[in-house]
Amino acid sequence: MKQYVKDNCIITGIICAFILSVYAIKGIYPFGNELMIWGDMTDQGIHYLYRAYDVLTGAVSPHFAWYLSGGIPLGYSFTPFHLLLLLTERENIYQFVSIIILARMVAMALAMYIFTCRYQVDRIWKIICSVLYGLGSCALIYHQIDYVMLDIAVLFPILMAGFYSLLEKRKPLLYIAVLALSIAHNIYVSYMVLLYLFSASILYFYFKIPREEFCERCSKLVLSTLLAIGISAFRWLPSLYGLSNSSRMETGTQGGLSGTYLRAMETISFFDLEHFIACVFFFLGSSLFLASISSSWKHLKGALLYHRFQLLLICLAMFIPGTELLWHGGSRTLWPVRFAFILNFVLIEVFLVIMHNRFLSFTQCQEREKTSSLIIAAIIGLVGLTACFMQFPTTNVTPAWIVLMMIFYRYILKGKLPYQKQVLISVLILDTICSAFLWIAPVFRDTESSQDDALALAKTHSFWSAAAKFRHEIPPNLLEPAVRIRDYYSYFGPNYAMVTNTSSISNGTGTVPKYMIHYYNSLGYVDVVGNTEHMDQMTDTGGTVFTDALLNIRAVFTVNTLLDSNLYELDKSVSIVHFYQNRFVFPFGIELHGEAMPKDNVFAFQNELFRAISGRSDELIHEHEEKGKRLEIPVHGQNELYFYSDSKDKIRSISINGENFIITNGALLDGTEYPRSLNCRVVDLGTFKNETVILELDTDDDYDFSQVHIGLLDLGTMSETMAQLNEKNKNSELETGSDFVNLKHISSDGGTLFLPIWYSKGWKCEVNGKDCALSSVLGGWIGIPMGQGQNTIKMKFRPDAHWPSVYLSLASLLVGLCLFKIKQFN
Repeated sequence: MKQYVKDNCIITGIICAFILSVYAIKGIYPFGNELMIWGDMTDQGIHYLYRAYDVLTGAVSPHFAWYLSGGIPLGYSFTPFHLLLLLTERENIYQFVSIIILARMVAMALAMYIFTCRYQVDRIWKIICSVLYGLGSCALIYHQIDYVMLDIAVLFPILMAGFYSLLEKRKPLLYIAVLALSIAHNIYVSYMVLLYLFSASILYFYFKIPREEFCERCSKLVLSTLLAIGISAFRWLPSLYGLSNSSRMETGTQGGLSGTYLRAMETISFFDLEHFIACVFFFLGSSLFLASISSSWKHLKGALLYHRFQLLLICLAMFIPGTELLWHGGSRTLWPVRFAFILNFVLIEVFLVIMHNRFLSFTQCQEREKTSSLIIAAIIGLVGLTACFMQFPTTNVTPAWIVLMMIFYRYILKGKLPYQKQVLISVLILDTICSAFLWIAPVFRDTESSQDDALALAKTHSFWSAAAKFRHEIPPNLLEPAVRIRDYYSYFGPNYAMVTNTSSISNGTGTVPKYMIHYYNSLGYVDVVGNTEHMDQMTDTGGTVFTDALLNIRAVFTVNTLLDSNLYELDKSVSIVHFYQNRFVFPFGIELHGEAMPKDNVFAFQNELFRAISGRSDELIHEHEEKGKRLEIPVHGQNELYFYSDSKDKIRSISINGENFIITNGALLDGTEYPRSLNCRVVDLGTFKNETVILELDTDDDYDFSQVHIGLLDLGTMSETMAQLNEKNKNSELETGSDFVNLKHISSDGGTLFLPIWYSKGWKCEVNGKDCALSSVLGGWIGIPMGQGQNTIKMKFRPDAHWPSVYLSLASLLVGLCLFKIKQFN
């Protein structure tokens, strides 16, 4: 036990020394203000840390998020690492992420040490394997893809120890407990882990289990797996229910799994050089294992063939179109990225088998060979340190570095060097330091300009510090959960509200319900960011002043651009951004006079919505019917001019009265092209009064102008409607919390009250103390039946499938307890 504790302290010290040294050199927190935030972490990874902090402090519900899409069910996966967040202030989370990643790396290494105890190898190899698992490609490169992935990477070695314990010693408890914990924590990564367990178990039974014991051990493995799945149902069932309603799932399951997989096979050729080079990155931190395995490959015979095929299975998957069928619509998305830790684990396991069976030995050499070994070691060191400290492009250096290290390790293992083990460890230290230096806050050069722009924006210190402090300067009346704020040009990204701790209609989590995608598109907001086929994310750019008022968006902000004072009032008390309060505001809760359903024509749909809430028969937005390159648009009264096109072809510029209209996108890159990334739906061309506007479009000659729509929103009618709605809809004592809404509404005639909250079966409602059935109105919002007079409304949210999933977990746990009473099972 004393040795075990000592080894764990050594492992912890080594990893902390490596990583903190790199932090200090690069000026990363706590040694400076540089950030580790890059890649996918900028879109959503770090945002979930803010949500975790809010859940832990009781500020938000673990089941519901006002931040996103106008309020949607959103689960929360607790991990002990989130408790570290309580050691810092919310405003500093974007810096403190470096400490959390370090803690995860240490935990990964310690978990791997538990697994290494299965094998009789020298202490030094247990420590080396543990450190390299904690500092492998998964931790160093892919922590930014899905940081929750690292939690499963922590559990995985323990899970595999339980897997072997179940098959070899018939002890299922560890396997059931860790698998249930993994699935409960993250169904996304655990789904892939289950696929691997299924594949590995086939190989294990074929090579290692006697035929007469097949049935017994197989039945115990299947039963244990089902028990783990059942016990974790309280977490994965609601999550799967939510995913099943997302447009990502709709895209991914067309034609069933077989059809999806066939589409995946067609997305990229098998022999693709760029893909092959990308796969090489998965071997970061594994060069020693690759060299050792290649040196001992011929010894993996008999029962040890299991490990040979285990390695081939996981490596082959790198070059076959992805298995993330349910999650990415069958796209080739380099599935090992999501769990490169399995590849690292398999390489380490095979290495441990080799060392356990003494297939590699260390010998001394003659005196004359010392010079050559020292020269080679010096060359390796020079190349590595030059690559790091000259800060060559990380993506260019890494493949060559991995290959170079593998060749040198092979030389050490096959050659007869002086102090062979000491040289090997010295080179390992150099290898690890250089790898960590390359990929912690990496340097990207000579990449595509779009990627450079995104990385430059994401890594600016001002962005994260401004977003984190944003809430403290906003007027208190705009901080209520149901009051929404809009990032006018999507400067802070689609998940900004999780950082600013405000409410929005934006959503970058990638699991937006499919009806929301179509609905917000019909309102004129940007429906998708990035890959339109698989990445279902929304921003809140676009829309009109009417849709903002309808959805209770009461303020907007920009960074460099000033907005029209006819629509927005600048709030000078906010210094971080240009913050505006909307001049047109509707009450929260409007009695309906009709119904409206989404249409392809944005302006026609908004007119239907206008008539449904106002009871008027006229139009709010008049669409200009003339089509062409040059248009003369007469404006009567004061109107807001809006433009959008359904065509995917580029418009090089839009000219208003002879001047090019500037369109800003989320990266604050001004341009004239339409559509633009993050600003490709309805565009506000400005306010005009009693004049003729000349609009000119610079397009190709074959451009389809029938796809162009130009609308004039009458601001006079808008003002009248706002006054009318505020007069007729008497709402009082409005109270919104993390998962509840209370208000009183006086209805003169009775009818249906519209609330700008997305309809979900999870919402339960009482009106005047009696249960009330909610309905979906205006295409997807909550409708509450009202009686004449005063109505006291109380709404509470519980996630869909909550109680069925809890009952299934309890039943599975009860079955498990009963089975453990049976001696034969335990």
